[in-house]
Amino acid sequence: MSEEFVNKVIKLSSQTSGRDKFYRTFQYGSKFLWWCLEQGSADEDLIQKVKALERALSTSRKLLRIGKSIDLLTAALKTIHLKDTFLQVTITLSKLNQALYLLIDHALWAHRVGLVKANNERLTNLSARFWLATLILNLSRDLYELTNVINDAVDVHTKHQRSSTPNGDVPQTESNVRVNNNVAQLDLMVFCLQSNKPIVLDLVKNAADLFLPLSSLGYLAIPAGIQGLCGLTSSIIGLATVWDAKLKLQP
Repeated sequence: MSEEFVNKVIKLSSQTSGRDKFYRTFQYGSKFLWWCLEQGSADEDLIQKVKALERALSTSRKLLRIGKSIDLLTAALKTIHLKDTFLQVTITLSKLNQALYLLIDHALWAHRVGLVKANNERLTNLSARFWLATLILNLSRDLYELTNVINDAVDVHTKHQRSSTPNGDVPQTESNVRVNNNVAQLDLMVFCLQSNKPIVLDLVKNAADLFLPLSSLGYLAIPAGIQGLCGLTSSIIGLATVWDAKLKLQP
């Protein structure tokens, strides 16, 4: 086992965000597992134990995230000064929504451990609404950035074609990339996706998470197993971004 790997493991376990992502991976993995066990008619006692593990991990994560809402509010004060208006609005509102979502989550934790009495169903519903709004804003930002990256790459490629052609004209045998040359356009898009992994990973993570609040609010009827799989997918991506900061979308 290399020293670099050990150092990364130590760094991951020492970070609150790293432990949260680790717990989240096992939480949704447990949800997917007990659903699979139910489909296979497994022992009921084992299923209940796995469900209890999922609930315990969920409660533990709520405790881990206490105070994170303050960090998000501070971050929102910084992103409000971004020059790009679309990014300024989507990122700032996303952080504000996430901060409110976590504040409600703190109240849910206090209710679960018996510190306060609250309307669990109402708080859960409100929390899911703020989470859904956060994900929609995040997805809007991801698609906006990805579209800009692809458009810029297409423009550069088109200018390169024209500069390599006499009189600056695109040859009739090589049609414009965005209109006629489907193969070149596809290759260019694949190159953009490979070159911008943070955007792509963030897009997949948010898209996978989107089904969770939609299901919680009753907008979609999604089986527990699919919810667990979606949560597991987004959790693994989140864990990867903590493991390698280069994969994390900034800011």
